[in-house]
Amino acid sequence: VRPVVNDRAEMATLSGLFRTVWPQNTIARPECLDWLYFQNPRGAIIGFNAWHGSTLAAHYVVAPIAAEYRGREVPAALSLNTATHPNYQRRGLFVRLAEATYARARELGAHHVIGVANDNSTPGCVRNLKFQNVGPLQVRVGIGLPSAVADTTPPGTSWRRPWSAEDLAWRLKNPGRR
Repeated sequence: VRPVVNDRAEMATLSGLFRTVWPQNTIARPECLDWLYFQNPRGAIIGFNAWHGSTLAAHYVVAPIAAEYRGREVPAALSLNTATHPNYQRRGLFVRLAEATYARARELGAHHVIGVANDNSTPGCVRNLKFQNVGPLQVRVGIGLPSAVADTTPPGTSWRRPWSAEDLAWRLKNPGRR
């Protein structure tokens, strides 16, 4: 188990793992990984890879974000990508990588980690990683560009993700989406 590094060869290997696990997903494109992992204005991703010799067996990262928790802004991390090669599944690699990632995120000052898991992953995140399930993701649809200054947070909300103009400009530059 080793930390993820910003290295062209490692990113090419990671891209190959993603294409194996998610053949249709655009995240595997090198320019998408570079944007998501290393151009975030809040800092580079934090994460670990599990290697078996020269084979990348599993990968997990979180991305630094700003969060507002109980009225104060704190550094946090958003659970991003996890992938385990089919030949290495069911060996506990996800939990091992997640625990190493969360420990490193704490060392770097993250107050907490949040994630949006699918129906298959939610039980494992709650059981194995001690995530608190606060409910389904709320989605809002609008017309036009989002505003970094608009705040539609209901009163009494204990957590929200504030978007600075810099955060929003970066997010809208996603090379994998229009």
